[in-house]
Amino acid sequence: KLLEAVLKDMGPEMQVAAAQLREMFSNDAYKGMMQQMAPQLPEKPVAKGDTWTSDFTLKFPMMGGLKFSISSKLEDLKGDEAHISQDIKLEMKADDAKDNPLAGLMEIKGAKGKASSVFSVSRGLFLTQKSSMEMTISANGQEIPVKTQGTFNLVEGKKKF
Repeated sequence: KLLEAVLKDMGPEMQVAAAQLREMFSNDAYKGMMQQMAPQLPEKPVAKGDTWTSDFTLKFPMMGGLKFSISSKLEDLKGDEAHISQDIKLEMKADDAKDNPLAGLMEIKGAKGKASSVFSVSRGLFLTQKSSMEMTISANGQEIPVKTQGTFNLVEGKKKF
């Protein structure tokens, strides 16, 4: 509703920008962002050592999408805490070039990563997640090696801002 309120006053000359905003803030885009931030849990119960996979794409207007392929494994169950490991692969998928004029101008090569998470079974939420990823981004004949690391920890309590 908020996006539509913003877009309603855009004139015809802004329709390309409006379409890009609709794609950036669509339900699918938010779903992809949430899937990237928190590991997907399996649809059915799993035991220690079991694996499951998930694939999703983060869409970027005019560029295409980043396709994530994730293989997860329940490494251990310590009391109430499920310890999950992940192997992550990432590739850039160019959408139809007529709709995305910048598609294909940038390439991601060799993008692989690992993550580990702790999920509280009784509370139904992630307590921690650590991840790292390495890749090479190629654009305009330039290759840039990229390494990322991230740590997320659940912080509870009331904070005053």
